[in-house]
Order: sequence, then structure tokens, then C-alpha cells
Amino acid sequence: MTGGYEAVRARGVAAFVHETGRDTYWRALAEQRASYVGPDGLARSELLEVVTCAACSSGDARAAFRKDGFSYVRCFGCGSIYISPQLRDEQLDAYWADSPVAALWLDVLVAPAQLEFDRAKYHDALERLERRRGGPGSLLDVGCSLGVFLDVARARGWEVAGVEPGATARARAEAKFGLSVHADLREVGERRFDVVTFWEVVEHVKRPVELLEAARAVLASGGVVLTLVGGNVHSLANRVMRAASAAFDFSRLWYFSPSSYATLLGRAGLAQVDFSSVLAEIDTTVNFLRYDDPYDPVFSEPVLPPDLLSLLERTVLEGDLGYKFLSVARDAEGPKP
Repeated sequence: MTGGYEAVRARGVAAFVHETGRDTYWRALAEQRASYVGPDGLARSELLEVVTCAACSSGDARAAFRKDGFSYVRCFGCGSIYISPQLRDEQLDAYWADSPVAALWLDVLVAPAQLEFDRAKYHDALERLERRRGGPGSLLDVGCSLGVFLDVARARGWEVAGVEPGATARARAEAKFGLSVHADLREVGERRFDVVTFWEVVEHVKRPVELLEAARAVLASGGVVLTLVGGNVHSLANRVMRAASAAFDFSRLWYFSPSSYATLLGRAGLAQVDFSSVLAEIDTTVNFLRYDDPYDPVFSEPVLPPDLLSLLERTVLEGDLGYKFLSVARDAEGPKP
């Protein structure tokens, strides 16, 4: 049984997980994780390196929790959570470029319910950008995967370009949407763009400051950087569920709040001018509060009255407590001459 996003999500989070193929993806991801873990249940030390906070560069952190053999720490400087020690470049590069499990995520992205949700999300973000700048312009999406966002932007009149290091994703972007996508940001050359976007990319890379500096370098005068940041460390769902939240996984290295992400942007020469909360994730949080699997519940007793749940959802989305957040930033030095 399949359907659009609202119809599937109305049947519960477990239906959405199954119909988008997340259950298959998560099983494969668990097998991939296991390849990094030793007999003692901890990630193998020869694959790891200790890191400092990507947002504020502080090395002063305390243990937060452990999940799947990896240690998560909380920065005393800015409050970000991050994995440390974390996988080295070689392991992460191989995972994103070559692993079958990374390719499985592409199947999730083309599931009908996921496509409907993502296209609505992209239309909303582009509408905001068009109001801000007075219409479409030129756009570069970094980590564009198979190109759903670029397809939506192109249909709205934007001049689009994409960067995606994964060969399988690039091939599918061309086959499905007729997009020719760069393998590396350096291939963009001297082109400049009115908007540079990252859709849940920055928190997955080893050196976010360098990536954002590269984005700033290709901004046209007055341009903006739009980022969807996953794993909001201020999220109510993540604070309540902690290790039980699917947000926490070895491939997402950094967990920023809107304020710590602004600190990261500042280190790259960018200034955050706006942010908004995305996804309340009240249903998964309620499942967890039932002592249940947040993503495949079996119990159904009420936890909170329906009117209180609705109020809680509004409160989450109106604050900075969403599961993710959307950030808009500009060059900190202002428009280029």
C-alpha cells in the first residue's frame, strides 16, 4: 500500500518508515556500523581520531552518551554535540562513495511519500528565497544527491547547478532528471551563484568550516547560503530520546543548535540572518514516552491529551525545538564590490 506523505504519515510513523524503505535502509546501515565495531562493542580505535568542536573549535567537552560503539560528547564552549573520536576520512569517504548502504538512501528519496514531502519542503524554501530576492536567480546545490531539489528549482525558473561526490547519485540525477552534476566543488570554476544550498550535508562532513568557506567563495554579490541542518541539538525530540533518536548515527558527525551553527558560519566568514524550526517529531517522542520503539510502536495508550499535543507541536515549531532547522546566511563582509 502506498500513498502521499499526509496519507502515509496519518497511519503512523511506522507506516512512513516502511513505505519509504527506511526500515530496509536502517537494517543495512546497522550492518555497515557493525563493520567498524570490535569484539568489545566499541568502534575500533585504528579507524578513529579525536576531534575538536567544528562550531567553536573548543576541545573542552564532556561525555553525553554512547551509541552503537561511538561516543557522543557535548562541547562546553557552544553546546554542540559531536562524535569523538570519529571515523577517519578514509572510512567516511569510502562509505559515501562506494558503500551499498549509501546507495540505498537514494531509493528512500524516490519513494512517493518521501518525494511529496521533499518537494513541498523545497517549494516552501524557494518561495521564501524568491520573496527575499524578488524572484529566481542562479543556484548551486552542494551534496545534491540525485537532484530532486534541483529539479524543483529548475521548474520554478532558477538557473541550477549541483555538486555530488557519489557516482551512483550523479548517474541517477542524469537518468531521472537530465541533470549534469559536478563531482567536486572545484569543478564549478569561476561561476558565482545567488544562492548556495546544503540540504543536510554540512553536519556530515569532517571539516564544515572549509566547506562553508568554499560556499562563500562562489557566492555572487548579495548572495545567501541556505542550509537545512539535521540533528538539531536543541530539538525536543533529540533531548528526550537521546540515543534512541535516529538522528544520532555515525555518518552524522556534528549536532548543532541554531546558535552554535551561527558560530560555525561566523568562522567561515558568513553571518546567519534567519533560521526556522522544522519537524516537531511529536509522534516519535510520544512513542518513546510510552516506553516503546519510537519508529515501530506496538502500544497505543494516550500519553498526553490531544489538545496538549497540538499545543506542544505549535510550541516546538515556533521555537528552536524542531528536529531540524533551516538557516539563511550571507557574507559577513556584506555585498561584494
